[in-house]
Amino acid sequence: MSSVPAQLPFDSARLADWLLAPRPAGSQDNLRRGYTLLAGGMGLGKTTLTALLADELVARGHEVHCLSADPGSPGFGVPGAVSLGRRQLGAWMLIEDEPLCSLDAVRFRLPLCQAVSRLVATDDAALMLVDAPGTTRGSVALETLAGLIQASGVQRVLLLHPGDEQAPPLDFAGQLQAMGVSTALVPAAKQAARPSAARRARQRTALWDAALRAGKKQWIDPRQLALLGLIGAGQPAAETLLVNSDSSQAWLGRQVALLYEDGGRRLGEVCAVGDEGLELRLLAPAGSADGVEPMARAHGLLVRDAGRDAAGLLVTLAQNPNQNPTRMPTMRSGTGRGAVTTTGGNAVPQTVSTRVGPLAVRMVNGVFGDALLEVAVRGRRRRMLFDLGDVSTLSRRELNAVGEVFISHAHLDHVCGLLGLLRARIGAALEPCRIFGPPGIATHVRHCFDAICWDRIEDDGPVFEVGEIETDRIRWWHIQPGQPVRRLADQRLQADTVLVEDDLRIGVMRLDHGMPVLGFVVDIAGRYNVCEQALAASGWTPGPWLGELKRLHDAGETGAELCLPDGRRCTVETVARRLLARTPGTRLVFATDLADSEPTRETLIARAREADLLVCEAAFRVADAQQARDTGHLTTRACAEIAVQARVRRLLPFHFSKRYTRSLDQTYAELAAGCAGVPLVTANGRPDAPDPRDE
Repeated sequence: MSSVPAQLPFDSARLADWLLAPRPAGSQDNLRRGYTLLAGGMGLGKTTLTALLADELVARGHEVHCLSADPGSPGFGVPGAVSLGRRQLGAWMLIEDEPLCSLDAVRFRLPLCQAVSRLVATDDAALMLVDAPGTTRGSVALETLAGLIQASGVQRVLLLHPGDEQAPPLDFAGQLQAMGVSTALVPAAKQAARPSAARRARQRTALWDAALRAGKKQWIDPRQLALLGLIGAGQPAAETLLVNSDSSQAWLGRQVALLYEDGGRRLGEVCAVGDEGLELRLLAPAGSADGVEPMARAHGLLVRDAGRDAAGLLVTLAQNPNQNPTRMPTMRSGTGRGAVTTTGGNAVPQTVSTRVGPLAVRMVNGVFGDALLEVAVRGRRRRMLFDLGDVSTLSRRELNAVGEVFISHAHLDHVCGLLGLLRARIGAALEPCRIFGPPGIATHVRHCFDAICWDRIEDDGPVFEVGEIETDRIRWWHIQPGQPVRRLADQRLQADTVLVEDDLRIGVMRLDHGMPVLGFVVDIAGRYNVCEQALAASGWTPGPWLGELKRLHDAGETGAELCLPDGRRCTVETVARRLLARTPGTRLVFATDLADSEPTRETLIARAREADLLVCEAAFRVADAQQARDTGHLTTRACAEIAVQARVRRLLPFHFSKRYTRSLDQTYAELAAGCAGVPLVTANGRPDAPDPRDE
C-alpha cells in the first residue's frame, strides 16, 4: 500500500470508484472491504458527502448502511446517540441506535467506540459508511479516529480538508495510512461553511424535540430509583439520602438512558423531578413497538453531560460538581406526591405537584407558603409562574427558564420573589421575561428595582417587559435595572386573552379582594396524536417521522408527502386519517385572594366551567368564616361549592392559613365533605387525585 494518501475531488462518482476498488495488498485481515470512514473538521461537508456517496452507491445497485458517529451533529437519528441506518429513496432509514447521553465525542471516545462496535456486530452490510465526529486536530482527535477505525473495521478513510488556502493534513493522513487503511484527501465542498455553535445547538435541539414528541412517558418511583445503578456519572448515594432542591433540579432536562437486563437501551430526557420520583420521556427503539418496557427489567440509568440549558437548547452542560447529577435523587419511600423532604434537618415546604394533560403543575411553596405556582407545558421550554412569592427553593436554572409571570395582585406574599428572579437572571443571556399583572404593577416593579444601586451593571441587566392588564388593553413597559423605563406599544385585549402562542392561550378574569385581583385561565387547544393501536396495525415502526407527520398536519400542510418507514411516500392527509386521533384540550384555572361575593363566584364559576384543574385558595375553615369575610378570603366550604358548581374535574386547594399547620387533615376533611365527588390534589402524603385522562 502506498504511503502517500490519494488526492480525490469532492465528487461522489469518483469517490465511489475508489471505494469499490479491489482491496489493497497488505491490508490488515481484520479490516472489512467496503467499510469507509469519512473524517474532517466541522463545516467541510462531511455529512453531505456521506449522503451523496451513499446515493451514488445505491444507484449502482448496492445496499448501503451508515453509522452516524457524531453525537453532537448527527446526519440522521438523534443527538446524543450513535445511529445505524440504511440508505433508501434518498433518505436514511434508522435501523438501530446506541445511546451515549453526550454530545462530546472526544471526551467520551471510549463509550463512542464501544457503541460503534456493538452496532457493527449486529450488522452484516457489505458497504458501510462511518460519519465520524468533526475533529481532526491533535493527538486526541487521532486517538478518537483510531478507535473508530478499530471498532468498525473500516478499510478506507476519506479525509476532508479546507482546500487550497490551507495545507492538507498530510501528517494526519500519514498516521492513518500507518494503521493499515487506505486514505484519500478530499477538498471541502465549495459551498461548505462552518456553522455557528448557536446554529448547531438549534439544529440538534429541533431533531431532539421531534423525536421526543413521538416518545412515551415513564415514571420511576423512589423504590425503583433505589434499585437502579447510576452509570456514567459516579455511583449512587446511599438510600438514606433525601432529595434536595439543588441536586434534584440538576436532573431536569438531562438526557438519560434506561438500561435493561437483556441489553436493551431506551434514550430519553428527564421531564420532571419531585418527591414522586423522576418523569422520563423515552424514545421508542427503532424497529420495535412504541411501548414502555416494565421497570422491573431495568437495571441501570445512563447519564453523562448532555442536557438542556436555560434557553431549552440541547447542549453539553458545564462540569459543575455542585450541579451534576452524581447521585440518584433518592426520595422517601412510601410517600405520595407532595411529601415533605428535608436536607440537613431544615424543613422544605410541602410542595404539591400533579399533571394535567400536557401541563406539569407544581405549587412550589406548598399549601401554607407564599403563592407560587409553576406550570410547564410539554414541548415548551419556557415555564410560567402564577404569582411570585418566595423563590428561595428554586434553583437559578429553574428561574432562568421562566418566560412569563402572571401576578394576581401586589401583596407581599405574591410578589416578594421579584428580587430573587431578578438576581438569578443577572449575567445570563436570556430573552426578556414578561410580567403580567393588574394596573400599577409596572410601578411596583420599577420601585423594587430602583431600591438598588446599579452603578456597575451598565446595560447588561436582565430585561423585563411588564404589562398592566386593563379592561380593553395591556399597557407595556420595558424595565431594565440601571436603565430608564420605556413605554412599549399597547396590546389590545380580545376576549380577555392576554397571551396566545401556538396552541397555548392565557385568559384573565377580574376578582375582588377589597382591591382588584386577577385570576388566570390556561387553555391548551385539543390536538391530534398518534393512535397506538392504529400504528401497531399499520406495521410501520415508530420514529421521528411521526413527529414530522404531526407537525405537517398541525400546520395544515395535508397535501405534503411523507416518507414512511417502508420507503413508500404518502400524503400527510392519507397517513393522518389512519394514525391520528384528536385528544381534548386542557384547562387550568388559578384563583387566589378573593372575597366570597356573588359577583366573584359568578365570574370564577363561569371561567372554571369543566376545567381539568382548579387551583383555588381555601384560606379559612368554616369555623373561622368571619375572619375570611374580614380579610376577603374564601372558606373551605366556599372553595368546595365553587368547584362543584363549576363541575371541575379536580381541585387543588391552597393558601391555607398557617393556624392549621398542625391539623391539615381536618382542613382537607372539610373540603372533601363539600366537594361532592370532585377529587382533591393534596399535600399531606396521600396519593393525589390522578388526571382522569390517564386512567
